[in-house]
Amino acid sequence: MALVLPVLLLVVTGILTFGLAFNNYILLTEATSVGARTLAISRGETTNPCATAAAAVYAAAPLLVPGNLTFTFVLNGTTYKGASCNSGSSTTGAAGNLKQGAYASVTVSYPCSLAVYGTDYAPNCSLQIADLRIGSMRTPSNARSWLGGECGQVLPLVAVAFVVLLGMAGLAIDVGHVYYCERALQGYADAAALAGAGDMRTATTSAAVIATSTSFSAVPGSVNAQGTLPNVTMASGFPVLKCLTTLQNQGLACVGAVPYNALQVQVQVVVPMYFAALFGINTMTVTAGATAASRGGAATPYNVAVVVDTSLSMLYPDADCGSTEIACAMNGVQVLLKTLTPCAASLAKCSITNGVAASAVDRVALFTFPDVSTTTTARDVTCTTPVPSPTPQNLYWSMANGGATINFVMPMSNTGTTPVTPWSSLPAAMAYSFPAVGASSYVPTQSDFATYPMTLGTATYQVTQFLSDYRTSNAATTLNSNSTLVKAAGGVIGCGSMTSPNYDGIFGTYYAGVIYAAQSALVAEKALNPGTENVLIFLSDGDATAPQNNGNNTVMGSPATSSGQYPSWVGECGQAVVAAKYATSQGTLVYSVAYGSEPSGCASDQSGGSYPNISPCDTMASIASAAQYFYSDYHQSGSGSVCVAGQPVTSLSAIFSAISADLTTARLIPNNTT
Repeated sequence: MALVLPVLLLVVTGILTFGLAFNNYILLTEATSVGARTLAISRGETTNPCATAAAAVYAAAPLLVPGNLTFTFVLNGTTYKGASCNSGSSTTGAAGNLKQGAYASVTVSYPCSLAVYGTDYAPNCSLQIADLRIGSMRTPSNARSWLGGECGQVLPLVAVAFVVLLGMAGLAIDVGHVYYCERALQGYADAAALAGAGDMRTATTSAAVIATSTSFSAVPGSVNAQGTLPNVTMASGFPVLKCLTTLQNQGLACVGAVPYNALQVQVQVVVPMYFAALFGINTMTVTAGATAASRGGAATPYNVAVVVDTSLSMLYPDADCGSTEIACAMNGVQVLLKTLTPCAASLAKCSITNGVAASAVDRVALFTFPDVSTTTTARDVTCTTPVPSPTPQNLYWSMANGGATINFVMPMSNTGTTPVTPWSSLPAAMAYSFPAVGASSYVPTQSDFATYPMTLGTATYQVTQFLSDYRTSNAATTLNSNSTLVKAAGGVIGCGSMTSPNYDGIFGTYYAGVIYAAQSALVAEKALNPGTENVLIFLSDGDATAPQNNGNNTVMGSPATSSGQYPSWVGECGQAVVAAKYATSQGTLVYSVAYGSEPSGCASDQSGGSYPNISPCDTMASIASAAQYFYSDYHQSGSGSVCVAGQPVTSLSAIFSAISADLTTARLIPNNTT
């Protein structure tokens, strides 16, 4: 008995020592997984992604000594050592390397001790986990055991106890191994679901989404394939694309080239048993599943150009919305500004300089058409007021529409003999200008003709610069009344939004110029803010009507021609489609919002152009980068619109809310979501 007891103590102590080390290993594996997931969703949300991920690891492993944890991060090929990699903003330095689709990894190390009664069976032992992957954890290689030769009736009991202890040790090893494999496999399932769901918005086929998901699933040959789990397979029938009602009710419609809003993955691996094999259990199949919604996760940095039609028809009333069309449109823009992300979520308050927040996430600029003179554009951001009723002194015009009276300014009186002074609270519309295609920045150009009594001048489509001061923090639920962007959007009580300008009734509607202007401005903004993506939101009724001349007034001067190709007064709707498709080809995501678009119109396209006989509704649908980016409010009173989009939301406020939600990343949801 005296010889057996030391052996038992050695075995029990060894089991405890190994168990503690293995427990630390499991804690480290789980914590690293949490840190990696936190890093993956922190894009655009922090200026110090390393510290954000490290904090998540500390919180997930409170039993580990924080000072003994060491970190190595690889972000888009750049290595950062330590628990901090602070950047000047969320789009530069380490934070800027968190690019969509780029590889990021987290490696965490923690010391371990396998010393038993003075003998260290694994000198310099260190536990190391690399982005959900197991590194090397050495097990004792020089453990010694012995059994004495004492005989007696206690020996059978000791022998049985020894076998039981060995069995328990073996079971602990097998169960621990299975648990590790299950946790690692779950990480790969999450990665595969998120990768596939994130690809759904831009993929052109369902097969492409499936391929993306599989490439991140740890099956052999995939990005996450690991030697520690060499035989991972995708379960039969997976990945599977789904259209979930719960997500549809949240605004994630099942439309477009990939008409689904979620993706579900199930992966499996056959795990070899060690001690359990002695009892005939040679392997165990471990399965893990994950489901991801295509959107609704973290915000990502965008440059957003919002183009709003301010032609004279936008002053008409919309009984369905309860105000004028321009007021309803600007209310939608306000909804967008209330739901976008002005600065990094980690900041309690946005630090704003000249309208731009430090660590800005979503920058927004407003564009309008017809273009207006640069000397009067500021009136759109300093609280416009409606045109007064006509008097013999001001000689303003008025007309009735939908039971409402609309006042507006034309260059001459109704008799055409007396010049009319423009209303001082509104900018002045000018003849359409034609920005260059493919320009790397937008520079307002001289209008070919300015309406009397104005002189020749420079015309611009851009009302505001790209700003991120629309809210003072991410948590703020109200708009910043000091922001010129908010004022232009009508978000300040008692302050009118940008609206139809003076002389608007002369020029009609022409889209292509403002689309090229917005695209060039987006290119310049992205160059200033690497790591951001470009978005163009276009709102109008879809009917381009600008003539070459209107009476004695030039509407489309040089270099416009009758060729039907930009710039031209022939095929105007088709030119808008060509311009939008060009923007899409340059990586800009184009959303189209049809506001009462009619089934007939686009008169200049009936005789030529790139899209002969195209309708206003078809124009707006074709402007969108893909079907899922086309929205329509066809309830506008008086329009007779039957322009129905695939998206289920049909009010302007709901449409802009859905667009904002779409500008987010994929997110994991419960597997039983219906």
